[in-house]
Amino acid sequence: MASLNKKVSPSNVNLPNDLVLNILSRLPVKSLKRFSCVQKSWANLLEDPHFVDIYYENLTSKTRDSCLLLNQHVPNTVESYLFLLFGERYENRVKFDWPSPFHEDNESVIVVGSCVNGTICLQRVSMIDTTTSIKVLLWTPKTKEFKVVPPSLTAEPELQFQITITGFGYDHVTDDYKLIQNVLVHALNNDYAEVNPPLPGQFWQIYSVKSNCWRNLDLEMTCDVFPQPVGLAVYLNGVCHWLACEDHNQEPYDTDVLLVSFDMSSEMFVTTLISRYNHHDFCDRYLVVLKESVAVISMFENNNCFDVSILGEAGVEESWVKLFTVGLPTCVDHPIGAGKNGDIFFRKYDGELVWYDFSSKTIKEIGIKGEFCYSQTVML
Repeated sequence: MASLNKKVSPSNVNLPNDLVLNILSRLPVKSLKRFSCVQKSWANLLEDPHFVDIYYENLTSKTRDSCLLLNQHVPNTVESYLFLLFGERYENRVKFDWPSPFHEDNESVIVVGSCVNGTICLQRVSMIDTTTSIKVLLWTPKTKEFKVVPPSLTAEPELQFQITITGFGYDHVTDDYKLIQNVLVHALNNDYAEVNPPLPGQFWQIYSVKSNCWRNLDLEMTCDVFPQPVGLAVYLNGVCHWLACEDHNQEPYDTDVLLVSFDMSSEMFVTTLISRYNHHDFCDRYLVVLKESVAVISMFENNNCFDVSILGEAGVEESWVKLFTVGLPTCVDHPIGAGKNGDIFFRKYDGELVWYDFSSKTIKEIGIKGEFCYSQTVML
């Protein structure tokens, strides 16, 4: 009888190379990089065109085992609707009623970040938060339960607050759901600054569902968040990620585009450089989750194409892996989300919402129109 204590290693397991590549191609990029030390030939797999083709094929397989929530803002109206999309061509749809706090006013309601364990964060977008009206709630579409998030600040007649919720996620250590937000503070007149202590400029706050309250965070984060969070934030495995930028005025590039990754348990963050550019090189970027990895879709204004790059390790600039570049017809405006199997959704310039089918490499219409910036899809 063979010894049960015999050590097993790659050198004494004779698996066909094609089978090994197929298994590895189904792993997230982070796992691939972690396993690169197991065998020397695995270290540069993502630089091998043959392996990238296999990885791409698995990423864009035809399996449709997830549903999508479509937040539709109807062009040239104040109307918005929520739909559940499913089916081989997303041809099936079920209309959701808004939670009761948004029945009367859902004109500018967006989904912040990703769906977390079946729950989503809904926010009525407002550049100025000076009232106690309901702005944010957590909602579970399946059960229709919701929780209103209390305001984090009280109205100040001489101050203007610009609030951006950058993340909604789950803290597995304390079994708690949390929100993180950035607050910019502006004095409405010069007299205020002369008789009061200096304003903080910006600060960060975090909300806990368990305690049902906000508290300030001591974060030294110098980069600027984008005021419009649609498509700029995702959640994955206990970490909220969002896009940010930082000006440095160094020729030939004057702005860094960054990915901020905030751990909901440790409440610490790291940043990962995505690119450096100057303001003459316009590029529209959108964050999605593909194959259990954070990915950024980059659309360049004059190239009629988009790139998809996947992050291997937060905080490591060199871990970005560009998977592919796809050409698009000139009618496509900007991305609005992605499906679990790799389908990427876009808005056309005429308002029509479409998705890119990687199998046939064609654009397919959903049969719904959406307003610029606000329409989005979220995986459930």
